[in-house]
Amino acid sequence: PPGSNPDNITPYVELAENSSYSPKGAVNFNNLNSINVTAEDGTERFYDFTYEIEAPYGDQITGFMLKKSANPGVLLYDVTAVYDPAGSTITLTVPNNAVPPFPFIAPDNFIPSFEIQGDRVYGVDSGVTSVDFSSSFPFTVAATPADKTYTVSVNVARNTQNEMISFKLYQTDNPALTADYTGTITGSDVNLTLPVGTDVTSLTPAVLISPESSITDPLSLTGIDFSAAVLFTVTAEDGSTQDYNVYVTL
Repeated sequence: PPGSNPDNITPYVELAENSSYSPKGAVNFNNLNSINVTAEDGTERFYDFTYEIEAPYGDQITGFMLKKSANPGVLLYDVTAVYDPAGSTITLTVPNNAVPPFPFIAPDNFIPSFEIQGDRVYGVDSGVTSVDFSSSFPFTVAATPADKTYTVSVNVARNTQNEMISFKLYQTDNPALTADYTGTITGSDVNLTLPVGTDVTSLTPAVLISPESSITDPLSLTGIDFSAAVLFTVTAEDGSTQDYNVYVTL
């Protein structure tokens, strides 16, 4: 094995019946060129002897990724970490578009794939073992002369989009209307004009917003009083918000 001292080693030798060998006892492999076996009738046979010491095992994780094939239904494409193998930390951020839009994919059940220069990673098989990355996880490479531990962190980026895409009032949702109406979105203002005499105190809009975002204010879109400007807040998956003022005029 790597790091072995070839001096003062006692080999075990199995021989033909009633034969003997030399040299016996502890030997220095550096000085042992042959083993002499002598039969009961005195005939001899010499066996050439050589040895080698294995090179030290590496202690690095040389590649780390999450593969779509190992995480079906969870990843839409392969994601590879960029890091310095000579260091001791690996951070991999899964882009938001690498996971399905709903529900949010938490990093608590990913199967990592990796390449190493070393014997193995304790307790984790590449492309096989599921790992909970909800907090940083230690990957220890079995190596010689000493093991090495990497602190591995995996997180999934949340969607940052918080836009209002369209604002409509459908006749089917609003008995006070005789037709469908579409608002005009300009920056953070939404303007919509209805016929004179329309009751605007209880209207239900249909609002299209960015994927994976939500309307957090008002909490309900049913029966809203638009006799004055109404503030709509669109909240992205990552928690960022954008406000829109909706003006309905006659």
